[in-house]
Amino acid sequence: MSAAIADKTTIILRDFYFGEKNGYVNHNKFLNIVIILCKQIKIVMRELTIFTQTIDLLEG
Repeated sequence: MSAAIADKTTIILRDFYFGEKNGYVNHNKFLNIVIILCKQIKIVMRELTIFTQTIDLLEG
């Protein structure tokens, strides 16, 4: 799941970079980058929470 979002983010960043380089900035794509990065952070935080809860259970 995280890898798929990272791949999509990379594609959007690449498109945004080349668009900006040609003097054209797609603001919708920029907003998509922000939204995807926020979702990615949310997923990572959830995974870290589950990981720390598992450690706490193992340490008992």
